[in-house]
Parts: sequence; structure tokens; C-alpha cells
Amino acid sequence: MNFLYIPWMAFLLAVVFVFLSKKLASQLHIYDNPDSSLAVHERPIPHLGGFGIFLAAFIALMLSFFFIFKQINLLRLSSVLIGGLLAFSLGLWDDLKWKRIRKNYRPNTKFILQVLVSGVISIVLIVGGLSIRFIPIGIVGMILVIFYIFGGMNAVNMQDGLDGLAAGLVAISTAGFATLSFLTYF
Repeated sequence: MNFLYIPWMAFLLAVVFVFLSKKLASQLHIYDNPDSSLAVHERPIPHLGGFGIFLAAFIALMLSFFFIFKQINLLRLSSVLIGGLLAFSLGLWDDLKWKRIRKNYRPNTKFILQVLVSGVISIVLIVGGLSIRFIPIGIVGMILVIFYIFGGMNAVNMQDGLDGLAAGLVAISTAGFATLSFLTYF
């Protein structure tokens, strides 16, 4: 039952790191300005909350591998961390650059980048030994993983207009996937 500490540790770290990320974004003047028809806020909002969430998940994952599980499968740990870093990097680029330069690019550029990153993450996870258990690894499993990662990135990105909406969506999804993992693992 020691694994139950992981989500609580990640949550508490996320609360602290999101607060610190907000302060850092304010100091660096990194804001989401209400300059589009999709913006629902009336004043600039600090823009680095995802950094705090990523850092909290990264630290919780590292601590869980070293202190809770006591068995370190470096290949699996590395694949999860590399995949998470790739997805985070694309999201950060989207927040900091794409939204400001999108007039010069077509939407298919972002689409192609998302599919490529999803494909690379899928390959990294498969090499790390992670798979969808109900589908044998092969081209079908890989396509499903790519589709899931691509769909998840876009679902969160599309709901990132209100403060806390994307974080709430991810928290609920995480609770659901944690329950499914628990039920299939034990």
C-alpha cells in the first residue's frame, strides 16, 4: 500500500510548485494575455503552471522509484521521464511561442509536430517495456498509444482557457487511470 503515497506526494508538490511557477512567471513577465476571442479572462494570467505540475510529477516519480518501490528499472523510469519531458516541451513551446507566432504558421505544422512527438513518445515507452496490456504490442498497439497521447495533449490544450479547468481534467483523468492500473496490477 506504499504506492498510495505517490499521488498525494505529487499533489502536494504540485500545489507548492504551481504557486512558485506563478511567481516565476510574474517575475519573467510570462503571461497569457486576453487578446483573442477565445480568452475568457480579462487580465493577463501567469503562464507557467504546467511547469510546476511537470516538476511535481517528475519529483514524485523519482522519489517513488527510489524510496517506495526500491526496485529501480532504469529503462522504464527513463522511458517515462523522456516521454513526459517531450510532451512537456511541446506544451511549453505551444504556450510560449506558438500562440504568439501562429499567424506565420499553418495549423498543419502544429498537427505534424504533435503527431511526431506522440510517435516518438510511443516508441520510447515501448522500448522501455511499457505497453497496453489488452492489446499485443505491434503496430495496432503503437497506433493506439500515438492516438491516445495526441488526443490527450489536444484535449488538455483545448480546455486550457479557464484557470484550473485543465488541471482539474488531468486530476480526474489521473484518478481514473490510477484506479484502472491498480485493478489490473493487483
